[in-house]
Amino acid sequence: MAYWTNLQMLRSSLAVKPTEKSKVTVFYNFLRSNTEIPASTVFSGRGRDRGHLPQLRLDYAFNKNVTAYILGEYFVPGNVYLNKDNAVFVRCEVQVKF
Repeated sequence: MAYWTNLQMLRSSLAVKPTEKSKVTVFYNFLRSNTEIPASTVFSGRGRDRGHLPQLRLDYAFNKNVTAYILGEYFVPGNVYLNKDNAVFVRCEVQVKF
């Protein structure tokens, strides 16, 4: 379980099933702070904009016992962060049920 005290997230998604065994989902996340970060903070920027986080997830079911997905994320930081470098995250998972 996770607990965030200064985070709001607005999320929209769209899912499409091009075949019976596959699914493509696109997510868009807009991240904000509940409270504005003060200018006196040395380790962060200031403001309420935490950034944008678009995601793409590709799911595939090989059969009823083996499924897999690939998830890609591209984070564009907002004015809350001092480091303004964009970030990419990719994860894949294969699940075998028996």
